[in-house]
Amino acid sequence: MDRQGRTGMGSSIRMPIPVELMKLIHEGIELGHALDIAYGTKNIKQGRGFFGLMTNDTITRTTGYRDGLIVALGHVRHVHQLDLAVV
Repeated sequence: MDRQGRTGMGSSIRMPIPVELMKLIHEGIELGHALDIAYGTKNIKQGRGFFGLMTNDTITRTTGYRDGLIVALGHVRHVHQLDLAVV
């Protein structure tokens, strides 16, 4: 939200989560810990994260969220077009 009360909206990438991970998540295990269990990693959420693991580091934790933030802040550059519809 900017000083005029206008908000932006963005999203990180979306990708399927393997069934074995979803089972662990439904049991109440956090995604990072579930990755460590399923893939034998250690504290992956502080390193390459889900995006890095699933894309062989083609998309990293940083780049996976970067684009969503850029899109969310787009209204700052195009304040005169704020009446655009969200699709």
